Amino acid sequence: MGWKHQQPGIGIGLTLIYLTSMCAIVVLNWETFSQLEPNAWGDFLAGSLGLLALFWLILGYFQQGKELKNSVDALKRQAAELAAASEQQRQLVKSNERIAELETERFHGSLRIERSKLIADVQNDMIAIPSLMSAYKSAQSSLLELVNKASGNDAEQIAMDSHSFDGGFSKLKEDVDAWAKDKPATNQRELEEAVAAAYRIRGKSAFLRSSIERQIHSLAERERLIAIKRNKPNRFGG
Repeated sequence: MGWKHQQPGIGIGLTLIYLTSMCAIVVLNWETFSQLEPNAWGDFLAGSLGLLALFWLILGYFQQGKELKNSVDALKRQAAELAAASEQQRQLVKSNERIAELETERFHGSLRIERSKLIADVQNDMIAIPSLMSAYKSAQSSLLELVNKASGNDAEQIAMDSHSFDGGFSKLKEDVDAWAKDKPATNQRELEEAVAAAYRIRGKSAFLRSSIERQIHSLAERERLIAIKRNKPNRFGG
């Protein structure tokens, strides 16, 4: 412990020694002091205690300086703690921003994957639909050979279905071509719109494909039933 921490004790000790010394001087020289006038006693006490007051003034100055230094040190520690807390907060904000960026990138990645799957599905449909239409027309021709002999209405309906599929596929091709010309997505809103557009095109292609498949099945079933009625095997082995 430094002497600055012992200042109050040292000051009290020195004060007691000083006062004891003054009292001893007065006692030892009492004959002289007893003859002093009151104003002389006042001068003596003023001079004696003035020195003591000056001593405590100097001691208080050093004590105040120590307390001021302690306050400055405490402020410095607080400033360092605030700076550390501010840095931790900054790092936390930076970490949260990075997490948000990673979540956004992950979400964008999932959107791109979903769009890629939809594109692949549409491409498969665009390859499969012409083959299905060819199969439909083949089944149509086979059935027309039977229904033309029985009912002109059936033949007309079959022809209408074929025309509808041709028109639907032409319109689908136009939509797919226009869709392929869309500009690449550069932000989340455009990416979401691109995925929504892919869902719409995929819905159209899937609907047309399933419609043709259902009609092929329907033609085959009708041909099978007509063949049964005429008691003759059909090309499906019925």
